[in-house]
Amino acid sequence: MTEDQLSNRTIAYYQNHIYRNHNRLTGMRTYVYKGQHNSNTLAIKCYKNYDALKEKIKTEIETIDYLSQFSDYFPKYYGSFTEPESVYIAMEFADNNMDEVYTHVKNSNGKFSENELNGIIKCILEGFLYMIEVNMYHRNVSLKNFVYIRADQKVKIIDFSDTLILAQMENSSMCFPLPKAKEYLAPELLFFHTKKTTDEQEFQYSLEKADVFSLGLVLLQLCTLKDFSHWENSFSEEDIKNAIFEIQFPFIKQLLKAMLNYDPKERKNFKRLAECFSAPSLAYPIGSLEIADHIEGMTLILSQKDGIEEYSALYQNKQIDIKIFNSVDPLQKKKCDAMSFGLSEFSGRLPCFLKFYCAFENNYLIWLIIEHRGIKFSKVREELSKIYYFFSEQDLAIYFTVLVKGLEMCHSSGIFFNNINPSTIYFNSNAMMVFDSFNLPFLSRTDEFNRTISLIINEEIPEENSYLAPEIIEDIAMIANNEGFSVSYNKSCADIYSLGLVFYEMATLQKSTGFNMKLNSVSVQSKLNMIEIPWIQRVIKGMIDYSPECRLTPQQILEILPQTTLGF
Repeated sequence: MTEDQLSNRTIAYYQNHIYRNHNRLTGMRTYVYKGQHNSNTLAIKCYKNYDALKEKIKTEIETIDYLSQFSDYFPKYYGSFTEPESVYIAMEFADNNMDEVYTHVKNSNGKFSENELNGIIKCILEGFLYMIEVNMYHRNVSLKNFVYIRADQKVKIIDFSDTLILAQMENSSMCFPLPKAKEYLAPELLFFHTKKTTDEQEFQYSLEKADVFSLGLVLLQLCTLKDFSHWENSFSEEDIKNAIFEIQFPFIKQLLKAMLNYDPKERKNFKRLAECFSAPSLAYPIGSLEIADHIEGMTLILSQKDGIEEYSALYQNKQIDIKIFNSVDPLQKKKCDAMSFGLSEFSGRLPCFLKFYCAFENNYLIWLIIEHRGIKFSKVREELSKIYYFFSEQDLAIYFTVLVKGLEMCHSSGIFFNNINPSTIYFNSNAMMVFDSFNLPFLSRTDEFNRTISLIINEEIPEENSYLAPEIIEDIAMIANNEGFSVSYNKSCADIYSLGLVFYEMATLQKSTGFNMKLNSVSVQSKLNMIEIPWIQRVIKGMIDYSPECRLTPQQILEILPQTTLGF
């Protein structure tokens, strides 16, 4: 449809507006009408008294026209026409904006399903990617600026009245004016608003990262049904983190944590977010066995005594691992919840953490689908020792560093492994050591992670007792004979000890059986003294000290380790 086909004579539209706004500073008035042209239902945006913002409106029309070609993500553009004192922009009509959808769901005591949220997020992220590729930055990300098109069953991005288009990709040294809208603002923009003296004043910030945070707030609002439009008045940074923590969907939780990082330098950009969310495409659909129908070559690799089964399989030519739990069994359900929490919390954040693709339930079975883990280190150690092949000092520095950083990240989030041993650390296809999928983690949400925390004995005790810290092993007999008996110990120190034994086996390819028995202390020291590389000997000795309070902390270990070029 060309511009000269559109006019007040060719468009029938309702004179009663469905939206209006008055800019008291410039005098411009904005209206939106519902109209009809031939068989097309249109949304007609009208600006009156617009001379002061003529160039901005011209840019808006050019933006809508350009983005219209990506009609899965943006409304179709039909044209524009002018009349004295007025300009009209004709676009595809939307049944509802997402603010209305959100209000309806909330008022009816409903909630968005995981499938619905996945579909919304996928559309919006891909739409923003198209904008970023041509250096367009929205700057007015708000729930009301996403609309639902019932005919396409799509959520689309609208309102480009404050969009900036740069001649080149933005860089960290650029300065920009602040957005006109005051809703869903990133924390750095809220700070600048307290400093600005004029509306035209410019500040140095990332346009893309500000849009990422704003979109994160919009998505958090859809997930929680809490209003985050003016979050700075009601929610602290800790409140935001707690709201994310309460989300039940692992992929979405991971995505929002990346989007709502208060530090814009640490906040992921749209490209990284889209990669995290959609690759591989296992995140869809959740809640059915459609994925299982397309999994090939499922091979049982472990059937645990408590009924949990593990499989290796292929999905779209990608090797994956699958854990299947019985949701009716309380112990299995508890393990599944703990495991999916750990996986979603840390998926892909460091090379030592497995990627968590998705989880779904069907017929009382819960499927967790994760990155293929590779070969257990216990098997690698066994095979390498047969041919007298040892890891290089550089390899050990990398493995030690990534595993200690991973352990530190878990402990700072209140997760303690409780089962670190050569069978729960894997050597993957990228030649990297990775933790297994959080089989028996203890979860703590206190702020005092390194204080003594009680172990309730009716929790499962790991079978690999020879890798438990000595303060635990001394009480195993009492645990077995006294149901409900509790032992107090420092979980962080216990994990450090277990990882130290694994490090010993990485460095020597010898088993560490009996190291945690104090009666073997002389023999253990003799074996440690045989390690030739000083920093390795120092690290391992510091990690497996019999006294928990004398063990090295993750930070102390990292200070001893040689510098590596890991890129994280």
